[in-house]
Amino acid sequence: MKLREYFAQLKIDLKPMTFAQKVDHIWSYNKELILITAGVLTLVIGLLVAFITKPDVVFCGYLVNAELNEEGTAYLTSDYGQVVGVTGKQEVQLLTGFFNPNLTSAGEANEATWAQLAALCQEQALDYVMADEMTIKALTLTEMTMDLRTFFTEEEFSQLQDKILYVELEDGTKFPCAVKINDTKFYNDCVSYYRDLYICFISNTPNVERCHEFWDYLNNWK
Repeated sequence: MKLREYFAQLKIDLKPMTFAQKVDHIWSYNKELILITAGVLTLVIGLLVAFITKPDVVFCGYLVNAELNEEGTAYLTSDYGQVVGVTGKQEVQLLTGFFNPNLTSAGEANEATWAQLAALCQEQALDYVMADEMTIKALTLTEMTMDLRTFFTEEEFSQLQDKILYVELEDGTKFPCAVKINDTKFYNDCVSYYRDLYICFISNTPNVERCHEFWDYLNNWK
């Protein structure tokens, strides 16, 4: 039966019924269609709301195996957003995760963090990572980190030599991938961490100039 004919017949069937009988009749004969329609509408509305409220991330970092206090988190997100001039739905984002493949009990957390890092890198939606040596090494061996010899000037790179983390690649070459930030005032004031913490920049970030700006900003913590 065509939809037009169905509703015409339904109108005839409902005509002699009371309001309660009409509701019962419609529900009894059409509940599957009603539930499916409601489900589809809920999904569509949810997707629309998510799309409308989704922020426009203009710069994104990922903090792994460390914690920042409120001041430090604000400095790297909302405060830096003011520096770059975010407006409307734009925001500077800092995600957090845990990664320790040597810890069997952390299997789900490891998978979730690594999957998110990989997805963000693939989408060119991640700019930097702050993490311990183990995490940085894993990122470097999967070619996610930028070669710091191309990021810094020759003079800057030379001045940072004692803070550079090198990772040995499969061919035996040493790759400069991250900078230790333990000696920064930001680390001392904001980081809840008692081991070496590094920052690396993602190899396919579309925001290389902003990464340079962010590096200076990080080192100019009040």
